[in-house]
Amino acid sequence: MPHFFAIVVSALLWFSAITAFVVGGGMYFGIALLFGPHRTLPLGRWACRLLLLCAGQRLRVRGSFPPRGDRPRVYMFNHTSLLDTFIAVAVIPEYTAAIGKKEQFRVPLWGWILRRWGAVPIDRHQLADAIESLRKVETQMNDGLALLIAPEGTRSPNGKLGAFKKGPFHVVVRTGAAISPIIINGAYAAKRKGSWILRPGTIDVWLAPIIEPAGDGSTDVEAVRDQTRACFARLIEMPNPS
Repeated sequence: MPHFFAIVVSALLWFSAITAFVVGGGMYFGIALLFGPHRTLPLGRWACRLLLLCAGQRLRVRGSFPPRGDRPRVYMFNHTSLLDTFIAVAVIPEYTAAIGKKEQFRVPLWGWILRRWGAVPIDRHQLADAIESLRKVETQMNDGLALLIAPEGTRSPNGKLGAFKKGPFHVVVRTGAAISPIIINGAYAAKRKGSWILRPGTIDVWLAPIIEPAGDGSTDVEAVRDQTRACFARLIEMPNPS
């Protein structure tokens, strides 16, 4: 795609996506005030799909989530794009707790949506605050909520799978949760970190099989982290998962 044409297309897609975000976010703002975030999940999923469509992205979803069962569940996704959170919310069928960088909570409208959703801000540079945030999430999970998190902590600068942080796996081990991987391919090409060019295309999402570490609280955190990252690395390289 010639550079000038890419800029023009990107500008149109940004205008369309921002309009959808403001309209969809505004609707969510009003309805969530009345009914609460749990009951507005269908609206949130619809708004995310609308935003992705307006951003020129077609979602192609493979696989399905197994029944929840008795164990808590942590939904994890590989993080390469600004679009990833919208993709994850669009495909997850249940309301989840969430952790987000504290900087996100300062963004107009988006920060309010995160707070109303019940997301917990985390300061990665303050260990004591980060641990307290993780404890809050564990409490929510013990009350029956699932968790949505990107184990890399931040977007990949090159589209490759980054190192996994230990924090999410402390939560997994302490709550005895099962891990539900969401493999996202194509989001980096659509909107990569460090570039404001937005490219239309198809994003493949694979709802991969559950990873079930031991649920007795004695599992080694680093072992679970390494097991999960190895699974993600293998799944991302599979061209046509079934």
